[in-house]
Amino acid sequence: MSADLRYEDLSGRGTVYSYTINHRGQGRYADSPPFAIAYVELAEGPRVLAHLVDWPLESIQIGAEVVLAATAPVDGESPRLRFTLAQP
Repeated sequence: MSADLRYEDLSGRGTVYSYTINHRGQGRYADSPPFAIAYVELAEGPRVLAHLVDWPLESIQIGAEVVLAATAPVDGESPRLRFTLAQP
């Protein structure tokens, strides 16, 4: 609960710590196809909540290496973190 906060540059790399596949959306997501939401453990340590994109849902695995794909809004949406499978 410290007020001593600062910005730090991060690598944008991490691993899937945990995930869920959402098959049923509400509100503006009511007609969305299934999508994956995950906790990604960043290479620097913190865990963040993010969407997993451009990745077949059936192949998502805990421990998979990921890379930041985007944070900018898409189609008028709010900004959010999006990660995709890291290339070997």
